Amino acid sequence: MPPVALLRDGLLLLEAGGTVSESQRTLLLRAALAYDRGVQTALRHQADAERVALVLAEALTEWEIPLAPEHLPDILASDAKIQPALVAELERSRVLLTGEARQRAQSALEMLPWILQGRSPMAAPATRGARARRPLRQVLFLLLLFAMLGFVIWQQRRTMTPAEMVAMPSATYPLVRIEGQVVAQEPTPLEGFFMDRFEVTNREYRSCVEQGACLWPVQTASATRANYFTDPAFDGYPVVNVTQGMAADYCRWRGKRLPSAAEWQGAASVAPTTGQPFRFPWGERFDPQRTNSARLGLRDTVVVGSFRPGGDSLSGASDMAGNVAEWTATLVAGAEPPNEYAVVKGGSFASEADALAAGAETQVAVGSATPEVGFRCTRTRVPG
Repeated sequence: MPPVALLRDGLLLLEAGGTVSESQRTLLLRAALAYDRGVQTALRHQADAERVALVLAEALTEWEIPLAPEHLPDILASDAKIQPALVAELERSRVLLTGEARQRAQSALEMLPWILQGRSPMAAPATRGARARRPLRQVLFLLLLFAMLGFVIWQQRRTMTPAEMVAMPSATYPLVRIEGQVVAQEPTPLEGFFMDRFEVTNREYRSCVEQGACLWPVQTASATRANYFTDPAFDGYPVVNVTQGMAADYCRWRGKRLPSAAEWQGAASVAPTTGQPFRFPWGERFDPQRTNSARLGLRDTVVVGSFRPGGDSLSGASDMAGNVAEWTATLVAGAEPPNEYAVVKGGSFASEADALAAGAETQVAVGSATPEVGFRCTRTRVPG
């Protein structure tokens, strides 16, 4: 966490219109919340409601001294998109976190409606007796009000971004293609879609195997670990050693599909709100501290999301560069079985910087299964 003086200087730079990267803005917001200074200033300069929601969820559940809930009304009032995104993040935290952090996520979800009404959730039990003595008309009015509120919440949850995915709008995406030394930008129309925030993990894939819907990986070892797939210590690491068909089977089991190469690149490199493309998920310049690549020298995978939020794409997807390269549904033009190839994107822990650019890609035989290649899933957005 930056010191208070650096927080002050950063906020002054924002107010003066200085150039500050998205990850630096996020860091300033995190520091403002931690120190309870300049929160509204930091909020004014956030361009991504989902990223704000991610920081809030972490502050409410994972910080040693959690964010005080009374700050939420003012924060949520700054952007109407933050509230549904925060609910989604807290729902995801309630599923993925353990122990006290999970309890905090549950408590935050339960308190949120009370907080947004400007009331203390602790006061609810003490007022039950008085509420029971209210005239019947008032009780019926309250029941109708709660029914309407429940319907609104149901509608929001039906259309909001799933907690474990990021949303990409229907648009023409300025995707960059890299072929040797030639770099070209191709406007590519895409229907709206949701992309998994994280690469599919060993734990998630093993659930599919146990249900009989997926095959075991071709081998259970990773690049340097003998029992990578079977050892629970690696549950949160990306699954590897699966063919393109095995990856597609898992996505179908989840009611999803493999992304096309264009969808994958859109989520990796294009800012959803502005449509601006970037060379790497986090910006134009390669930064070895934002990704698990050959420059880091680990020679194997790490837990998914280890470099968030600094290594995330502007859509909020993690590990779109490095860790493992990822299968797509795009087959190479003109390829015929049994020599069928698919486009693989993102580069891996063994890749150098050029291979980690969002526009870079390799062609891999669909029946191949290696310790460098994993995958994530996508789903088409249903309008309305």
